[in-house]
Amino acid sequence: MFKKKPNIKNLSPLRSSDRRRIADQIIADLGVTIPSEEVGVEPKNGNDVAAVNIGAIRNTLLPENSLSARFTTTAGKDLKQVSGTVYVGTHPGEEQRVLWIKLEERLIPTVYTLWRNPMIVPLLHTPDVVLQKLRGGADLMTPGLARGPPFPPKATQGSVVAIASLERPSVPMVVGMCEIDVASLQEVRGAKGHAVRGEHWFGDEIWAWSAGGGAGSQAPTELQGWEVNASVSGLTERMDSVAMDESDDESGQGGVSIHQDVIEDPKTLERNNFVEGEEGKPYEEVEKNQKEFSTKEIDDTFWKAFLYGVYHFRSTNKSDQHHGLKFPVNQSAVISNLVLPFLPITTSVQAASLNIKKTSWKNARKFIKALEKARLLKSKDRDGGECVVLDIDFEDPTITGFVPYKLPKKDTTGAESGGGGGGKAVTAGISPSDDSVGQKLKKVELYRPKEQLAPIFADANASHHAFYLPTELRSIITSYIESEKLISDTNKKLVHLDPILANAVFDGSTALDGEVLAKGSVPRDALIDRILKSCSPFWVILRNDASRDQVKANPGHAPKIYITLETRSGNKTVTKLSGVEPFHIPPQPLAEELQKSCASSTSVNQLAGSSPKKPVMEVMVQGPQKDAVIKALERRGVNRQWVEVMDKTKGKKNATLKGGIGGGLAGLGLGALGVWGATVRYPAFRGLTVPLRAFLVTSSGTFAAIISADHFSRSFEKARHPEEQFEDSAARARAEQRSRQSSYERFMAFGKENRYKIVGVSWVASMAVALTIVGKSPYLSTAQKLVQARVYAQGLTLAVLVATAVFEIGDKNEDKGRWETVKYADPNDPEHKQVLEKRVHHERYSGEDQWRDMVAAEEQREKERAAAIHEQEERHRKAGKTQHKKKKEHKDDGTKDEGKEKSGKQDEGRKEEMK
Repeated sequence: MFKKKPNIKNLSPLRSSDRRRIADQIIADLGVTIPSEEVGVEPKNGNDVAAVNIGAIRNTLLPENSLSARFTTTAGKDLKQVSGTVYVGTHPGEEQRVLWIKLEERLIPTVYTLWRNPMIVPLLHTPDVVLQKLRGGADLMTPGLARGPPFPPKATQGSVVAIASLERPSVPMVVGMCEIDVASLQEVRGAKGHAVRGEHWFGDEIWAWSAGGGAGSQAPTELQGWEVNASVSGLTERMDSVAMDESDDESGQGGVSIHQDVIEDPKTLERNNFVEGEEGKPYEEVEKNQKEFSTKEIDDTFWKAFLYGVYHFRSTNKSDQHHGLKFPVNQSAVISNLVLPFLPITTSVQAASLNIKKTSWKNARKFIKALEKARLLKSKDRDGGECVVLDIDFEDPTITGFVPYKLPKKDTTGAESGGGGGGKAVTAGISPSDDSVGQKLKKVELYRPKEQLAPIFADANASHHAFYLPTELRSIITSYIESEKLISDTNKKLVHLDPILANAVFDGSTALDGEVLAKGSVPRDALIDRILKSCSPFWVILRNDASRDQVKANPGHAPKIYITLETRSGNKTVTKLSGVEPFHIPPQPLAEELQKSCASSTSVNQLAGSSPKKPVMEVMVQGPQKDAVIKALERRGVNRQWVEVMDKTKGKKNATLKGGIGGGLAGLGLGALGVWGATVRYPAFRGLTVPLRAFLVTSSGTFAAIISADHFSRSFEKARHPEEQFEDSAARARAEQRSRQSSYERFMAFGKENRYKIVGVSWVASMAVALTIVGKSPYLSTAQKLVQARVYAQGLTLAVLVATAVFEIGDKNEDKGRWETVKYADPNDPEHKQVLEKRVHHERYSGEDQWRDMVAAEEQREKERAAAIHEQEERHRKAGKTQHKKKKEHKDDGTKDEGKEKSGKQDEGRKEEMK
């Protein structure tokens, strides 16, 4: 299906509730079994499952901070258009990939998901030569099935299955749908027909998709957990065998790994070892009779976790006024940044017990209100029931005197879903897969000399094909000047020009070259600057301990990171960030960190105008988040001088203010002039009170200010974002046609297009002029003036109507009016020889005839529905007649048989009498 690249729309963050719902749907559809027992937990019934188990399974199937997007593509021989949804996520230590595909309410895993989650779908096998065909878009035929029968019992018709080769039987390479009941097959040799329809495979466009534009990940040679010869079991049947040691959860995702062997990432370990206080053992052994916490103990634990979080921010951000927090902070950010990372979870029982819903407050809002009552912070309720924290008292004695307690090394699932744990990745919002945090960058500008300068570098035993720093070029040029004895005797700062310098540097490209050549000397600094400008610029960005020889130089001037503040959708401000790829910064983890640190939504999309082969990604953050973005870049080694900030919001404000003031002053002037004229002209108007006349003046000014400010604001947006002003091909064709017309033709075309508006405006204008003329007569009453003005205006109106009728009749005769007769071939004629005619209405604007199309479509559906009902009634009526006829014939046959039987008996009676 994805042999051709699909059209994937913009990615949007997936809400936590939606992620849990989708993960639960996956668990239900694929039949993933949930264990009913957990260490130290006695379930009351089959549905009482430890929250740490379901949370771990959800995170494994669909990681946190997953994104979703709609897509469209074509499939099948007839290239039928197919649309669906892709779910994108990041597994620990890996790049962002498509993990799930949703087609017709059915969720299909990709190979990346299957490589991470063994045995969530049935696994079938086929020879490697057949698998190569499947990776080209072919379907798996029944004779191509191997290693069976028997086949996995869940490989029934309509189920999702994975296909692997016999050479690598534990690595799924194709994902498809069973078109037959494969589990019930008793023999495949000699069978015919399609067995599995391929939906996605290793090497297609879904496999190759990535947010950074890189290639897809290579398939592993072997995977643990795929039981090749066993029946399909649930994902969690191997949860008990997963080692819960320190390396299991260093990824910071809060779940458990499905694989047996987990490799520790030293950079991740370094980021997680940041919390002050002693480090506790991750998940100690617990006895089965260990009891859950009481409500009071859970309340105390959450209260101390908040104090620990505030204490940590106060200790690690002493120079900042707000100690690293940006107020206001919403309630979810308070829980995720100040509470969850500091919960002392060391056992799975504690992970299940330390839940905000199991506290006496039941939710985050009431918890924040309790903290406010204790005068630890100030909060405010917003629309929709959301609570935000406006300020925190960092100097409260309970915070300054807080003593840190033990915390586990690793991050676990959040307390609101049954887990917790301390770690820098959670507190700072840093993604564990982002290895750019803490890196050291150095931007180096290099120069490569041109061919004309080769003799200069040859004398200095240097290659003119190499790259040099400005200081290195200066020393080479200085050594050449000294070796050739070109320094002036009278002025050490002057250099005499020899033929090589004169031809290579001063080639007449500037106006001063002739003057310099005439003098025969030039200042040394001016000579070196001129040589630097003649060289080709290059740049490299060195990361950590890398050297210039290890990094390929890029042509051109060194890039910059661009931060743009724009106003969209009224007064909403967004912050856009682009150009981070050359600085070894992955955009997606950076967006995830900004989402948590700024407590706002973020998105990552391709920058408009960038090359599809080497796309530049753009991170957009809701709100004016310039300072937060710069701090996040500085944590990744970016110098503030490498960042260019463009604030486009001030320009719009200034334009709107300028237009409003100008329009308001003009409105006040016109209003005052109108009120003065009415006061002089009409005695009744002079009877109005002064406040009422002042209101008329100010209201006209207010109205004009609003109209003018809106006009200037829209004009500014159009000039700032010309790409958003869509103009279709028909509009461009009309504009081009008008540009080729004469003034008379444009005048006539304007009259034809606006004929009815001209009629209305001319009538109103003629009435106003006539009333002005007639109103001067002192001998006519008001009614007589109206009648007289109507008579005067009627002449002009009739003339305009006649001209309009002439235009309409002319267009009708030429078939150029609003209705046109067109001819087209009969679609039902196989030879396309029969020609039909129909009248077409020309729209004056896009969508004018939409209601006509809707009504016509509804009428067509009604006709088809009535025809279907009539046809069904005809079939029933004919079937009833046939049945009635058969009954009648059967009845007639029975009557005849009875008559024959009676006549036979009568004949026998006569014979007996004759005897």
